[in-house]
Amino acid sequence: MRTKEYLELTVDELLAIYNGADPDMIRSTSRSRLLNVVINKIEKEGESQELLPLLKIEHALNQFVLRKYPDTRFQSHTYQKEDGIPFEHPDINQFTNEPVQWIRDKAENVESPVVKAIYYDFLWFKERKIEYATSAIQAYYELAEFQFENECKFETTDSIDRILAISSEIRNEEELSKAYNKAIELCEKIKDDDTGYLVKSILLSILKHHKRLKDVIDYIKIIEISDSTIHSLKKENQGQFSAERSLLDVQEEVYRLTKKQKERDKIKLRIVESFVSEGDWVKEVRKSNWIAAKFYE
Repeated sequence: MRTKEYLELTVDELLAIYNGADPDMIRSTSRSRLLNVVINKIEKEGESQELLPLLKIEHALNQFVLRKYPDTRFQSHTYQKEDGIPFEHPDINQFTNEPVQWIRDKAENVESPVVKAIYYDFLWFKERKIEYATSAIQAYYELAEFQFENECKFETTDSIDRILAISSEIRNEEELSKAYNKAIELCEKIKDDDTGYLVKSILLSILKHHKRLKDVIDYIKIIEISDSTIHSLKKENQGQFSAERSLLDVQEEVYRLTKKQKERDKIKLRIVESFVSEGDWVKEVRKSNWIAAKFYE
């Protein structure tokens, strides 16, 4: 829905979209755009003024950079004032007792799988209580299904990564095993029609937690999935050499972790051969010896 269409709706109608299971709200830019309209409407029309402070907090929550590193999951942007003094936005210090309590209360009842996952993830990040971690894990499972059903595969990989990361943080072996199986299942679903990078992202998330997953991780399966995806790339997407090499990087990491140097050396050779093949392809298809020479280097 476009901003112009949002302007025609009431505050209650807009908040129903935001808090509901609307696929348009999967991406943070869409959520922020809708909240901007809501806040401007309230400020202009004077209705629902009591909601304004908390909606501004909600808006700030959507403006954090969601990083994959546990200690900086909710990362602020750094800006400079006119006098050159740096400041951060959103400011984590603005999330005082009242707004955090509002997030707690709303997390229990909100329909949106996106908002629910972000709320519980933030509560885990802010308060480090196991109950919030387990709630965030369950919320991300729901969100991953919702994202995948609505063709948001890139966002799905972030949800899978969060499930693995939080399960690892709380050292919950059962949840880690479940998350591993879910990650492999997702790779199986997308390996034949993927560009390679999503499968790579999921497999690297698994390998990142290999120590915690040592009792369940199947390295042979990871090699098979990456090989299958490479095969699909060669069959369907001519010229996807970079994606092929990214999957070979996954295989090299597998052999590094399993201390199989001979196999690792073979993968390194395949990566070199991929550069040569790309050079040949560029010469033949793009008719550019100059560009091809870059790959031969």
